[in-house]
Amino acid sequence: MKNLTSLPTDKAFFDNYAPLAKSVTAAGFFSQLVSGLTEVGIIFTGCQQGFKPLNLGAAGVILSAAVACLATAVIEVGLRKTAPVAVDSILFRRWSGLHLPISIFVWLLAVVLMATSGYLSFSNSSVIVDNFTPEAEQGTTDAADSTKNAATAYQASTFTADSTMIAAAYDTRATATATAFDGRIRAQDEKLRSYESKEARTGKSYAGQKDKVRQDRANLEAEKAGQLADLASAKAVDLAEARKAYHEGTTAAVADYKAQAAEVKAANEKAEAERLATVNNYGGGLGWFTVVCLGIFIISVILDRIYRKGSGIVETIQIESYDFRPGAISEGLSAIRERVNQFLHSRITAFADRTAPAPLPPQPGAAYDLTEALQHVTIQLVVDHQGNDQNRVLRIAAKTPPEQLPPPGRRIGFHQGGTSSATAGPVMQATTQPLNAVPPLYATNHQPRATKNQPPTTTTDAYQDADLRHALQELKKYKKRVGSHQQKAIVEERKTGKVCKRTTDAIQNNSGWVSHYEAVINNLKSGKA
Repeated sequence: MKNLTSLPTDKAFFDNYAPLAKSVTAAGFFSQLVSGLTEVGIIFTGCQQGFKPLNLGAAGVILSAAVACLATAVIEVGLRKTAPVAVDSILFRRWSGLHLPISIFVWLLAVVLMATSGYLSFSNSSVIVDNFTPEAEQGTTDAADSTKNAATAYQASTFTADSTMIAAAYDTRATATATAFDGRIRAQDEKLRSYESKEARTGKSYAGQKDKVRQDRANLEAEKAGQLADLASAKAVDLAEARKAYHEGTTAAVADYKAQAAEVKAANEKAEAERLATVNNYGGGLGWFTVVCLGIFIISVILDRIYRKGSGIVETIQIESYDFRPGAISEGLSAIRERVNQFLHSRITAFADRTAPAPLPPQPGAAYDLTEALQHVTIQLVVDHQGNDQNRVLRIAAKTPPEQLPPPGRRIGFHQGGTSSATAGPVMQATTQPLNAVPPLYATNHQPRATKNQPPTTTTDAYQDADLRHALQELKKYKKRVGSHQQKAIVEERKTGKVCKRTTDAIQNNSGWVSHYEAVINNLKSGKA
């Protein structure tokens, strides 16, 4: 299907507005391009945010891009196709009959697509500007962190050294004080032992002197404890001063760090605010620009359709045969299906042709009269050799007087040259034998039921009926063979375009046998009549 455009019928109108129409059409395509880019950006961003929890990586980016391009193509191509038809519905007054519902739905679709395009383009403008605007320069607190860490480490090392030195000094003084007092206490102990020894040698009492020594010793112990306590107190005071100096140093370092971090944060916030202001200014401008582009597209479509109508340019559709044929895939599947069906049906037909016909039903069993079991009969068999057929005539004579025997029946078969049945062939005289020794085909007492105004048939008619049944069965068999070979000939002619000689000979041979048995049946029926 092709869209053909006719030549303008109003040449003056065409010449006046041809340059303008060309420029307007180009502007419409440019406006659609701008609108499409903004739509791709917003749809791509939304898809990436939606696929982010799935952690798809590169596959998520590719999928987002594919969805964005497809959705944008649907919107913009739909606008490009529906907008001209909507304008033509007004220019050509297509508001009656079946044109009315089509025009209504075309207008609805065009309005929905334009609203969608405008919303996506306007809302995505800030996103596009944000993506293209460089990030604000952000300061770091690395220098402040380093200064704080160094100051803290210095204060910690100073406190450790001072506290160690203070503790060592006081420990040394405490040890020296304790050693001095221990020596003086041992001297008092020796003095006390000397008084005790002296008492033992002289027998005198030195209780007053010993009490004085004990009091002196106790005074030394108390003085020692007091001096050691003073040293411990002084040690604690010095260590507290060192710890206080450490805390003051670290607090000052942290305060300096916080001040520097606040300055960095303020600078970063100022830079981010400036960038956000830039994005908002340019994003809003781009949003309104996309709206203007959408308006340019609508105006370009309207002017183009008015220009075409005023110039008398008519669009016609050239229909091709492929527009109404099934698709290539559908035709290919149909061809494959037909080929498979032809193959299967041909194999089934060939298999059916090779299947032999169903066998004939068996002959009914012989019925015997037990009261006649001891009766003997004389069988005379006459064999007639004429042509390719052998007809047998069976004549049975019971033990009855000759005058009571029925008249001899007519011999069954073809007669050539008026030859009588008496001289048609050799006659074989059979010996007398019991009735139950006769073959079942000839030893039956069954007779056809007599019809109205017709006497019961004789024994000779029963023999003729048996031969007639045999001939009918042979005729049916050869007719089936003729039909089977005719089907085979049809299949061969369809495949190779000709019928092989073997099949033709088989048809002629079996047709000859059909003609032969039809003649035999007619002869038997005429003889019976």
